[in-house]
Amino acid sequence: MSQFYIIHSERCGHCIDLMEQLKKMNGKMNKHNTQCMIDGVNIDLIEQQDNRLKDNTFEGHMIEGYPTILKRDGGSLIEHQGERSDEKLKEFFGIQKRGGSKYKKRNRRGITKKQKQKRRKTRKNGLFSWLFN
Repeated sequence: MSQFYIIHSERCGHCIDLMEQLKKMNGKMNKHNTQCMIDGVNIDLIEQQDNRLKDNTFEGHMIEGYPTILKRDGGSLIEHQGERSDEKLKEFFGIQKRGGSKYKKRNRRGITKKQKQKRRKTRKNGLFSWLFN
């Protein structure tokens, strides 16, 4: 099983954007912002002043910039390279895409778009049709 680490700084603009992006990806942060859970994947969030960072290295891996996204696969650390879009991050974290029709997007009342359109049609053609003429 892989372990994931994000090394960040509170003052870094890219890091702040990444933390917001993780929250939008349904990431659940703990109260101290040291861990994030996205679809069952646990990610350790390591602040720049953390004790585990010594001389800009984390467990032997040189940290050249912030944010740095790492994955421990077996014994070695692999750094995420490339863009930090939602799709690329989910691919790096090993999060599977959900099927289209199985998971319907619902609004805050739990109603899908199709159900909402059906309700509108029945209201217009139903009991209160005289209001819409």
